[in-house]
Amino acid sequence: MTEPAFTIHLGSGLYLDSDGNVRQTALPGVPTYSPPFKLPIDPAKARDAVKGFQKALKDFTSDPEVLAKFKEFGFDTKILDVLSGVAKIAGMVAPVLAVVAVAFDVLKVLGVFKEGPSALELLVKQKFEELEKDVDSIKIMIETHRLGDARGEIQKLLDFAVDFTEKVRGAQAPLQELQSDQDRLKDAIVENGDFNKLISQHGYVANFNRSEHSRVWGWMQDLIHSMPHGPGAPPQKVPMPENLAFDHRLMVPLACYAAEAYVTVLRAFEPEYRSTGFARQELRTLSSALDDLAQKLRTDGVGRTYYRREHFAFPPIYLADADVVSLFGQFPRVSKSCSRFPVGALDLRAHDNSFFGPFLDSLFVADVRNQPHPTKHGGMEFRWVPPANLVEGPFDGTWVITNPDECAEAANAASEQDFADLLSMSGYTELVRLAALFRNEAMEPSVSQTVHVWPAALMRQAEPEVTVTVESRDIPMTGIITAQATREPQQCLGLVHARTQPPSRLYQPSYKVKLRTLRAIHANRWDDRGYGSYRWVEFEDESSGNDFLKTVFRTSPGAELAETLIFEGKSPEALLRKPGVARMKAHTFDWWIPVKPAFGVWDDRVKVKAELSALGWLDSDADDGGLPPGGQAVMNITGFQASDLFDEVTPHLAWDPGKADWGGERREPKEEVVEIAYTASWEEEGLRISLRNRSSDRNYVVYVVVEEPLLSGAIIHTATPVHVNGQLTHVPQSFFDREREALEKFFGRVADYNDRFSESEAPGPVNPILSALRPANVLHRDAAVRVVALMEEHQPELARRWLPEEGPAVPASDPSASPSAPAASSPTAVSGSR
Repeated sequence: MTEPAFTIHLGSGLYLDSDGNVRQTALPGVPTYSPPFKLPIDPAKARDAVKGFQKALKDFTSDPEVLAKFKEFGFDTKILDVLSGVAKIAGMVAPVLAVVAVAFDVLKVLGVFKEGPSALELLVKQKFEELEKDVDSIKIMIETHRLGDARGEIQKLLDFAVDFTEKVRGAQAPLQELQSDQDRLKDAIVENGDFNKLISQHGYVANFNRSEHSRVWGWMQDLIHSMPHGPGAPPQKVPMPENLAFDHRLMVPLACYAAEAYVTVLRAFEPEYRSTGFARQELRTLSSALDDLAQKLRTDGVGRTYYRREHFAFPPIYLADADVVSLFGQFPRVSKSCSRFPVGALDLRAHDNSFFGPFLDSLFVADVRNQPHPTKHGGMEFRWVPPANLVEGPFDGTWVITNPDECAEAANAASEQDFADLLSMSGYTELVRLAALFRNEAMEPSVSQTVHVWPAALMRQAEPEVTVTVESRDIPMTGIITAQATREPQQCLGLVHARTQPPSRLYQPSYKVKLRTLRAIHANRWDDRGYGSYRWVEFEDESSGNDFLKTVFRTSPGAELAETLIFEGKSPEALLRKPGVARMKAHTFDWWIPVKPAFGVWDDRVKVKAELSALGWLDSDADDGGLPPGGQAVMNITGFQASDLFDEVTPHLAWDPGKADWGGERREPKEEVVEIAYTASWEEEGLRISLRNRSSDRNYVVYVVVEEPLLSGAIIHTATPVHVNGQLTHVPQSFFDREREALEKFFGRVADYNDRFSESEAPGPVNPILSALRPANVLHRDAAVRVVALMEEHQPELARRWLPEEGPAVPASDPSASPSAPAASSPTAVSGSR
């Protein structure tokens, strides 16, 4: 599963990512888009509403509560299906992938390779026909703005894109024909008149019949408000339109359909459009239009009740006896049958008399018959009970509310929750999400659209072991700790497979394929921070007053040690082979691997030999370490085919699998010159590189990098690390235990010194000794040496008295605990700095 490609700041600290997950903060490393207007809703209410609905979009059949609420608001579940499909498509399209390899899979998800119309197309068609048949104003709107014609032309363009994609897949059509088809599709995308028509608010203006909204909105006009502005802005009163009004009922499915179709056509004929810059301005224009539709929906399409203190205060408000209940004349409160204070939210187009009328009639009949009946329909509670404090009014049989401010606040809090639920289900968030998707698609990619590199496959072959002596740093109060260890040099093989742009594609970037080493020694410690510490991406505002972002690549100066160019140019049609040896600076280290006495070094070798024998790659009578024959195995060398195995792997079948991390400590960092023998082959989109080390070199990391220029001149780096572990030193666990005990002893003495010194010293300048101590440094060898030096400089007498003289070198354990067999006659001494 891919990571989300962007986040959207909806407002009020609420974020939605490209996969539809609701978050409290923006995701690092991806762009964050902000709609022109933020949600003014309380964050908790908005988060719960949006989170529940987004969960329903992912799999609404598993959440009957959300589905029931959707039906309660009177929305056709076909719209939920449409929004669910759009959400899944946005999540699939947003990630930047090696597009040629996955373009057909993405198009399959979009329904391109399906016999007959796609599921989304069918749903939109059904909703289109239903509204056209049942709602006279929408029927007139469709005819006036020729929305049906636009939908039909877009469908023809989709069908043409399907034909074009099939020709490309079949590789049978002449190149001239493909170019002609592509030019036609490009012209349609650039002109995009039909797409603009379905993604423009001007196409959704319809007749408004005030008499059809008389039963609720008609007698609540003073209460109905929209929330078009951002946080802190009060709701805005929505007057009932006189004749023409924006109608979103058909807009939501049609705009979503047009947006999905636009991306589908783009992916079909030029999947690298983010790299080439094609249709960038058109995508921006459509993203702004989608934002406008979302805002228009919020301004004119959904409303809520909004109360002020005067709606509850006397004068002029008072309650009659029929609206109040009490207990034996005491503790009066507003009755549950009181209909003076309706509270909630409503769809200003769909929730008309035909929606509310049957419910209100049924409620009236139930009241006459004194029968129980629900009092809430859709998002409107018709008998909301305020938390009112009541006293007798100035007239007989009347009551006055003494806490009108509290009642208004409670009513508005309740309607705000209903508004959040309604807005989340109205299609607003999906329109905003599509707008962000279009903005993201209009921006240069942060990772390559044409290159994919698999993780390196690592193999190794151990050379004869030697016995060495390892030494710790000089630890105050203890001295140097030593131990005998076994050093195992290794020949290493790294196999890297990458895919570049096929020569058959019209877009042909020119690549540079390199080996690169980076600095990895920081504060005298080996610390590989990855390729992202050398090259990373940021997203900045394109210009002031501009809502669009741009991709900016940053490079850390001085982070690179060396590079070697292997290939330069476009993907070749004929095979290119290049052997060579690269001499490069690298930051190296020694693996010190803790070993317990019962350690078995060759378990993995015996296992792999048994697996290779089962595959028939080794003779059955070969030395198998005593294991029985049989079993299954797979040589997992991603991206390498049989021919590659013959060329690159066959000479190394007896080798053992390698790994990047040996679970030890990286000691003795230093900068050295290493030798890397490479064999590279490149044919069409297949790029394969094998790397071999010089066994006398220690451990280091080299990156295989494919660099690719973008239209703006920026360079995308696609890199994968190859961990070359040419030297393993197996050190007794007792050595590490003694080293840790010595450091704990020293720092315990330093802590004691700190306590005594602090008690006897008056306040004054910063203590240079204590300021050198940090929690993160405790038990680090370098910190111990630095603290002793400072003590001897600033408090020499106290240091001599408090820290005893260092003792001689202390062996970690008896030599018999060494992981090797008999020790060599003259062990090699190795110091142990980190």
